[in-house]
Amino acid sequence: MIPVRPLLGMVMFAALSFLPVLGVCPVSAAVQETEAPEDSPPTPIEVFAGLETFWKEGEADSLIVRLSPDEIRLSFHRIGPRDGNFDCSQAKYLLADLFEFARTDSFLFTRYKYDPSGDDPPRAVGHWYYKGSGGIDREARVIIDLTPLNGSWAISSIEARKW
Repeated sequence: MIPVRPLLGMVMFAALSFLPVLGVCPVSAAVQETEAPEDSPPTPIEVFAGLETFWKEGEADSLIVRLSPDEIRLSFHRIGPRDGNFDCSQAKYLLADLFEFARTDSFLFTRYKYDPSGDDPPRAVGHWYYKGSGGIDREARVIIDLTPLNGSWAISSIEARKW
């Protein structure tokens, strides 16, 4: 027998796969208004510091406004819906559902990678402790990649895998 919660996640994942593109997320305006002034763009580390706080607090809405308006790669292996590339509207629902399903106990980025002259995107790797279904303590590794957007940075990829 499949527990109800994972079944709902699979149904939601399947339903979102068929949603049409509903337009561009308001990330570009939100990122410009909430980040540093134009003369001093935020570094990826500063952006990751904000994302770490939002994740700790389980603030899906604060993460959502920082999603890239382009396709976003999401992977919640053994935590929620499988993985895929989603438009911003679909990713909003998946992230909101993730934080509804998994209540954060703590979150901390432990590694950062950023080479301004390199081709690889800025990346942070974190350790996430949360309560899953049935209140069971769980932990996962979270990897977030950024992409440049309007003088700031937006989330292009989130991967969360149970340890």
